[in-house]
Amino acid sequence: RDRGGENLRQAADVFRQVLDKDPDFAPAHAGLATAYALMTVPSGSTIPFVEAQSIIRTPAVKARDLDPLLADAHAALGWLHARDLDWSKAQTAFQEAINLNPRLTQTYTSYSVSTLRPLGKQEEALRLLRVALQNDPLSLSLQRDIGLVQIDAGLYQEAIDTLRRVSPLEPDFPYVNEFIARALVFAGRPGEAVRLFESMGLRARGRRNPRLVLPYVALGMRAEAEALLDGGERQAAT
Repeated sequence: RDRGGENLRQAADVFRQVLDKDPDFAPAHAGLATAYALMTVPSGSTIPFVEAQSIIRTPAVKARDLDPLLADAHAALGWLHARDLDWSKAQTAFQEAINLNPRLTQTYTSYSVSTLRPLGKQEEALRLLRVALQNDPLSLSLQRDIGLVQIDAGLYQEAIDTLRRVSPLEPDFPYVNEFIARALVFAGRPGEAVRLFESMGLRARGRRNPRLVLPYVALGMRAEAEALLDGGERQAAT
């Protein structure tokens, strides 16, 4: 459910162990590439983008070469092309992955997050994420990603409703409260965003996360925003 950074590192270690025993096992190459690709998105970010990109390339290509009919291999190539900003090749690779295995939930998510979102194709991204959710209705990460794309599409209240369905199930699920707050600010309700952070005890933890300054900036609370940005060393004005 949670593609957090530590879980992704553990997955990468497992794939490496498999490849130590069987260097020609295509699914492990694809899994390794995808694990590092997911480390470059906010919910899993643990390593510099350039470092991840250099690691993704070799196993993604190797997986495809070993098994051209493996959907995971084409999805890994989709990540590679997306991170190279080669959008045409990324779309082709992800669409081939879907054609080969239309029930592979992760492909829909990866395609939407890595390629369709930056291309501004929010409608298509939402359609694919909803297809994936039909296949995996209990996935909190899918629901979170739907909420994020709804924000991109300007569907702020829909995003808030979607994300608030996740929050009660797992209050600390990565980035959900931050995305709710972002939607509230864009919907013209920054005061609710600040109250959300403070009610969840996120204000103090937010000192390590400069993205949480948005509602404070929107309210003109400069001292609060600066306190978050500089690590909380300055005291917010009273």
